[in-house]
Formats: sequence, structure tokens, C-alpha cells
Amino acid sequence: MYQRFYHLILLFIFVTSGVNAANTDDTERKAATVIPEETGEQIVYQWQGGNWRYEGVRGNYRLVITESPSEQAALSSNKLYIQWWVTADGKQELAYSVSVRELNQSPMFKFAEVQCGNDYCSRLRVDANHVYEEYEQVFSFELEQLGKYRIEL
Repeated sequence: MYQRFYHLILLFIFVTSGVNAANTDDTERKAATVIPEETGEQIVYQWQGGNWRYEGVRGNYRLVITESPSEQAALSSNKLYIQWWVTADGKQELAYSVSVRELNQSPMFKFAEVQCGNDYCSRLRVDANHVYEEYEQVFSFELEQLGKYRIEL
């Protein structure tokens, strides 16, 4: 009897924690939305291209590189943003926009132009220079689905 009751409690905890995790992911995803034009930073480069599709909706990608004003121009770094744009009725609308938090939380790189890595440009390459240690780094991005990406350092 106690064992059965114990299993029911564990099942209840598992189900409710799964629901909470889904809600947390959704909340974090919405909180992660950042539009570069609203950050107060200057857009220094933007690239738009590629194709994405999600649940019957289609669009293309846009990568935006911004720069904050710095007292020491030689040490100025960039931030990188990934956007998913949708084309509807001949107009483009922003569907989703994220800050690449792995690189933007402590900006240390100056990014170069974006290069496609496959036919659909869902794999992108961005060359960068480390501002303080002066070495070159290549970042590869896999744009998996709407609002999600994977970065390879």
C-alpha cells in the first residue's frame, strides 16, 4: 500500500516538474528575445540570407553585429545577434531575435563578415579577433529551428 502511494507521489512530482520545465523554457526563450536596434548599440554589419521553415512558415536569417561606443577604439568589441525573418504578403517581418549569449555576456571579440557553410545557409561561419589577446577565432553556427541555434567554438 505504501509502496503504491510512494510511486504515485513520484509520478506526480515527475509530471509537475516536467510541466514546470516546459514553462521555464518558454519563459527563458521569451526573455532571451533581444532586438539589436533597441539596445542602444550601433549596427556595424548585417547579413541576411539563407532559408528556414518551421510549421509551414518560411523565412530567412539575419545576423547583426553591433558595437558599443568605447573610450579605447582599439579595444572595442562587438556583439552578435541572430534573427529569423518571415516573408508574408510581400513584406518581411521579424519572427524572432536573440542575442548570442555565449559571446555577448562578456564581449571580447571583434567579428568579421558572415559566410555560408551550406546551400540553405543554416550553417554559418563567423571569423573573429580576440580584442585583448589578439588571436583569431572561428565560430560556427548551426541554425536549427525558429529561435534555436548551436554554436561551435
